[in-house]
Amino acid sequence: MEGMEREKVWHVRIAVAAALVGCAGVVSGLRHELGLGWAVGLLTACLLGVALALRDVHHRVDQEEAGRQVFYAGRGSTAWFAVVMVGVAIVPGMVIPLLADGAATALGVGLFAAVLTAAAHGVLAATTTGEPQPEPVPVPLRREDG
Repeated sequence: MEGMEREKVWHVRIAVAAALVGCAGVVSGLRHELGLGWAVGLLTACLLGVALALRDVHHRVDQEEAGRQVFYAGRGSTAWFAVVMVGVAIVPGMVIPLLADGAATALGVGLFAAVLTAAAHGVLAATTTGEPQPEPVPVPLRREDG
């Protein structure tokens, strides 16, 4: 029963994280209307929210792949994921100001937020799990003296 409860919590956590990435896209798209101070504050809140939502989410570890690759350990970093996704959420802020009409701006911000939310959720659903994962065991590099 504990495994099912952990799975439910995992689904909720990745949904919240994905929604916060979408919110970061909305804030980015409306940064001119919000003002710089509010936009930076809200983007920071979204980034921290994503990091907190993913606190007990574990990135899947493939022991065989982890042993072969030197830089595998960085792939499962929650903080790195949060920074990258909120960084991607800044893209609407570059496109939305080009729209002059208020209705087009609202529609554009909504569409960008939906796309960012779906993308973040897809990435999290494919690469994470609610189950604890083993630590990658590195294989030492062998130096051949020739």
